[in-house]
Amino acid sequence: MGLYHRLATINYERRLLARRRSTPAGPYWSYEPVATHAGDPLLASLASAAGPDDTIYDLGAYAGGYALPLAGHSGRTVVAVEPDPASRRRLQANYERTDPAGTVRICPVGVGAESGTEPFYRSSFPKLSSFDRADATRWGARVTSVEPVPVRTLDELAEPFPPPDHVKIDVEGLAPPVLSGATATIEAHRPTLFVEPHDRPGADRTAAIRRWCHEHDYELLGDERALVCRPRD
Repeated sequence: MGLYHRLATINYERRLLARRRSTPAGPYWSYEPVATHAGDPLLASLASAAGPDDTIYDLGAYAGGYALPLAGHSGRTVVAVEPDPASRRRLQANYERTDPAGTVRICPVGVGAESGTEPFYRSSFPKLSSFDRADATRWGARVTSVEPVPVRTLDELAEPFPPPDHVKIDVEGLAPPVLSGATATIEAHRPTLFVEPHDRPGADRTAAIRRWCHEHDYELLGDERALVCRPRD
């Protein structure tokens, strides 16, 4: 893992080699050394559900593995939310190489239960960077730096954008706080939710998401890696 991320960092910094990657949502170009979303079940579910003119909020966009292929349809708008500046630079590099037909709006904030500023833990494995130190140090990773990052509720974040038809949540284990700050948006627009819960010992996020779905009249489908929450009404 450490070697992979060092190679990825060099490739992004120098923009040496971008490859066309196939995904269930369509192709995009990426400087990632390997294809990471070719068989992604959550992306497949989202791509199947999204119409050609839908608006998708991608919370935890990282380098664009969801946002860019989903934006390949000219009528779609993808709001790509990524709190980590290094990951946003990767997203920007892949965006410029891909030049998707749809609209991609990049938001430099985190999403949580309340708006404010929170410490963000940069991980030696960049995809694990998180507002939770324990999640940033999984799989033998270490924290390389801690910096304050602005956090917005989804309700506040959504104000200047079209309302979401779908929301993808991959925020390194913090999906329950994200849902807590999204009540008004979800009740008003009833988007379908696509969630990676990132359970770990001592943190059963799937159980918290299941309770949230029950309280908000959503049906929970999928497994511990890829949850789909669909409104019942």
